Amino acid sequence: MKKVSIITPCYNGETYIHRFLNSLLDQDYLNVEFIFVNDGSTDNTEQIFKSYKPQLEAKGWKVIYLQQPHKNQAAALNLGLKRFSGDYLLWPDSDDILYPNHISAKVKLMENNPECGIGFNVTDQAIEEDIDTIVSILERKPNVGIDNLHDDLLSNHRNVVWGGITNIARASAFLDVVPDRDIYEGNCGQNFQMLFPISQKYKACYTTEHLAKRVIRNTSHSHQLSYNNPQRIFDHEDTFLHTIMKTHVDPQQKTQEIITVLSYLENLHNKKK
Repeated sequence: MKKVSIITPCYNGETYIHRFLNSLLDQDYLNVEFIFVNDGSTDNTEQIFKSYKPQLEAKGWKVIYLQQPHKNQAAALNLGLKRFSGDYLLWPDSDDILYPNHISAKVKLMENNPECGIGFNVTDQAIEEDIDTIVSILERKPNVGIDNLHDDLLSNHRNVVWGGITNIARASAFLDVVPDRDIYEGNCGQNFQMLFPISQKYKACYTTEHLAKRVIRNTSHSHQLSYNNPQRIFDHEDTFLHTIMKTHVDPQQKTQEIITVLSYLENLHNKKK
């Protein structure tokens, strides 16, 4: 059984992490390394996590608790990336809910597609006030006959699913393209930094199974970010450009990728005028 590493950053999650941790207890996959990174929480996040730790270990999971002064999700994820040792890598958020077959179904997807570096599943969405009612789904639908994930990431295409809950990465592919285990610590999340370098070299695969639920919270970092905010556009550009510059491709390809990103951001900025 292949080992799966889960890295989850969390900042002040006392009101919701019980849902996430309970969903981990329900998982039917046993060879798991779970790395929980406390990003400088000032509430009871640490105490709640530590109350679940023995139960997760009783499943046979290896559980690692890390903490750092508060910075951001990408920085917290970096801390875990330095430590993970699994064959596959997941990075769900601490307010996500994994369905019981989440891990096993994703491993099966990747095992059936050995040429792929990334896998995608379908994710249900609900609002925090009524988490039992599905209001929408997240699903990437690649073009028939060709998957343009790389290009869609550069243009922030709507068919690109950003949440870590929708993805699985083959560790060997990730380490091939990010050998220093270090992603850019930008302020607009961590998913572009994880997905884009892999998309430059590896294919993606897909399952139509609904394997998780993303809870939309009004106070979440991603929900509060708006492209009507000039700072948001700057953070987006900052993260994209730094991530591209860190990748190991020839200068001509990097130049073209940067041009594509700048064109997309210029169009986005003009729409807000």
